[in-house]
Amino acid sequence: MEGRVAESGRPFSVSGAPPQWPLPTPPKEWSMSTSSEATTLTAFTVQEDGQIRIEWADNATFTYPASWVRFHCACAHCVDEWAGNRLVDPHTIPADIRPKKATPVGNYAVQIVWSDGHDTGYYGYDSLRAIPPAPADWGAYLAGDKAWPKGEESGA
Repeated sequence: MEGRVAESGRPFSVSGAPPQWPLPTPPKEWSMSTSSEATTLTAFTVQEDGQIRIEWADNATFTYPASWVRFHCACAHCVDEWAGNRLVDPHTIPADIRPKKATPVGNYAVQIVWSDGHDTGYYGYDSLRAIPPAPADWGAYLAGDKAWPKGEESGA
């Protein structure tokens, strides 16, 4: 199906269903929230051993394998935007993956360019803060020695 812009300047619909106009008011939970110390990033460091150290304004500090942070990318290539299922297989992430570049995006996210070429994900501070500790056997998943459990989204 092909879409085209309506002459009225209103959005077009590729699905064939007419868009709602005017747009409905978003629910309260969609409103912008103010940043708290728990989600204010103060440092993002790639250590010599390839671990990523993340420090927050509330003095919390977390250290993760770079591959674990890469696995938690929430871009459309890595997570099905409709179902929310993780699309990236841990076996496809190189064990020696490293961030080549990390750039702040406003006051809410970090964009990471990875050594495997992946660069489409923004890691929102809320999402970074929510990354659980890597499982003790994470290396076995990367090596393919262990199958990733079906339906396991976060790895926690």
